[in-house]
Amino acid sequence: MASVLLVEDSITQAEMIRGLLESAGYNVTHAEDGQQAISKIQQQQPDVLLTDLMMPNMNGCELTRHVVEHYPTTPVLVFTARGSESLAVDALADGAVNFVPKALLEARLIPAVNELADRVRVDSACCESGAHLVVPELIFELDSDPRAILPVTRYIQKTLAFADVMDVVSRFRTTSAISAALINAICYGNLEMREDEEAIYRLMRGEVKPADVPHKVRLVVSVGVQDTRVLVTHDGPGAMTRTSPAPGTPESFELEDCRGLLLVTSFMDKVIYHQLSNEIVMVKDTSPKLEPPLLEPVAT
Repeated sequence: MASVLLVEDSITQAEMIRGLLESAGYNVTHAEDGQQAISKIQQQQPDVLLTDLMMPNMNGCELTRHVVEHYPTTPVLVFTARGSESLAVDALADGAVNFVPKALLEARLIPAVNELADRVRVDSACCESGAHLVVPELIFELDSDPRAILPVTRYIQKTLAFADVMDVVSRFRTTSAISAALINAICYGNLEMREDEEAIYRLMRGEVKPADVPHKVRLVVSVGVQDTRVLVTHDGPGAMTRTSPAPGTPESFELEDCRGLLLVTSFMDKVIYHQLSNEIVMVKDTSPKLEPPLLEPVAT
């Protein structure tokens, strides 16, 4: 099973998180701060790194920057807590590929780590193959079932790795943004589940079946020399975005659709939402810049 380095200065919280990870089959190593984490990475590079943000000696943002620069094949997931939202935004800008609110660890942690560990395996296998994909375009039509998201994003991860048009951190972040956009399109656009977060997570974990609706999601990924362009559109009656709470506020970090918008705008270089909220266009430059994107509405 994949190895996880857990960086958390609270012994109580570290033991709780370790228990969740080990019960899911992960090999867990613990560090109490960023400096100790770097020493452990030098001894053995983990598959996935999970870190708190507010720590002594070296905080989570500083650790994220170091790992992205020196160990880019290890994706970083950060924990957020009320009061650390601005640090979480900084960590995403610095190269973290996902975040999980501490208040929702039991529901969200293992699915998030499973997703990252899967991407690490897929990316590594493709990069070691010696094959190269030339200017691909992918077109998918998805039923309104979030269980389709993982195999689709796995295929996209392979495509980006074979095309070799962006670095490994950008590949992780691009597939995270696509996954978030697909969740919003399926769960909020087609299934209209905006006010039932627990039902959404049961659905994403495959514990229940989605409602039988005729609506579809269309995904187009065009990988080019200059940039990678992604179109996600749905034909259901719901909206992919919401106007409140505003992204970046404490409340928004615990809502899945707000989380999705934050990941999309943090990871992509340009984001264009259709005014009717049934379509999003995302652009990732082949020379990645870890800066907030230009967010533009499109008039109907």
